[in-house]
Amino acid sequence: MATQTQKICLQCGPDTVNHPLEYMAVLMDQSVTPMERLVLPSMKVARMFKLYKITPYFLEALAKVKIATVLSHPEKDEPHRSEVMWEEALKRGINVKKYRIFNLPTQTFTAKYKNHYFAFDALPRPHHLPREGMLWMDDKYRLKLLLQKSGLPTARGGMAFSLRTAKKMFDSLSKPVICKPRLGSRSRHTTLNITDKQKFIEAFKSAKQICPWVMIEESLTGPVHRATVIAGKCAGVVRREVAGAVADGVHTVRELLEIENKNPKRIIPIHVTEITPEILAEQGLTWESVPEQGRFVNYSRKTSRGQGGRVITVTPQTHPDNIKLFEDIADAVKDSLVGIDFMIDNISKSWKEQPTCGTLEINALPFIDLHHFPTEGEIENVAGALWDAVIPESVRIQD
Repeated sequence: MATQTQKICLQCGPDTVNHPLEYMAVLMDQSVTPMERLVLPSMKVARMFKLYKITPYFLEALAKVKIATVLSHPEKDEPHRSEVMWEEALKRGINVKKYRIFNLPTQTFTAKYKNHYFAFDALPRPHHLPREGMLWMDDKYRLKLLLQKSGLPTARGGMAFSLRTAKKMFDSLSKPVICKPRLGSRSRHTTLNITDKQKFIEAFKSAKQICPWVMIEESLTGPVHRATVIAGKCAGVVRREVAGAVADGVHTVRELLEIENKNPKRIIPIHVTEITPEILAEQGLTWESVPEQGRFVNYSRKTSRGQGGRVITVTPQTHPDNIKLFEDIADAVKDSLVGIDFMIDNISKSWKEQPTCGTLEINALPFIDLHHFPTEGEIENVAGALWDAVIPESVRIQD
């Protein structure tokens, strides 16, 4: 049944994580941050002497002594971003392999093409271009400081550890505000459109469940857009919308959900949770309502594709100023592969004319498959653009 609830954390969604383990992981991540001063020079030395070329032979050695298992094709539960990367490599004659260490799943790959043979984690990056940003760009607070220093648009706000500090910040900001973990992904424990103090306190405590530090910001306006920038060039832009369906004036809300979940372009179905009836009620709807034709029915408050969010290709409509902005953001972060979550009312107009737009976060391992599986609009071969940057001489030998 479409309305059957799932045993998941409502704040995590279908990709529910273990809260204490996530919290500890964040603490450990921050505890090693000072090591970045050592890691950055090491990365530069490794790139200079091409030490990344040694790793494949080390993995081969592990395979020979049965410590590692070599996979020549994507696994059943392979992340979609790895799938599209792998499939594009096969079409170019690039031999990609994945390694399981002690039979445990990893995101460790090797790629071989003519005189190229190297290892990478999850997605390849051009070895001749900067990649320092991948160490820290998922840190929303650090990113905010960089964007502010660079004069790039971002929401007003900051970070709080204690509830006392958080309350002061809430009082100083224009409403509504957004409350989210400093480190985290897939919109887990993120609360939007907060205007009430008590709801803010609840949102703060929710975010604290998976991260010691909480970001509190003024809400930007407009839908969320994802821009993927590869080697300094914007490879594609999609608009992300909450999970929903467009009414036809004939079917009920329940039937519309079932129809939408059969959409051949949809790779993840819309997930129904305990709060879905509440979301429908906010729209004046029930499961048996028949909305008027053309009306958009929301089943969720989040745009996460893991909860069935819609993905719409908008690259052709994106204003040139916005394309340049995305490329400037990637340049400021100093990385050759970034996924930028940007909120703006109208992507076809310059960001300079829309003062309430700004960057929400940046992803070091972006879901490039968003561009390959849009629920609306044209497919864009972003995986191809990535391999063009990593191995420029590789070309498609099959479609």
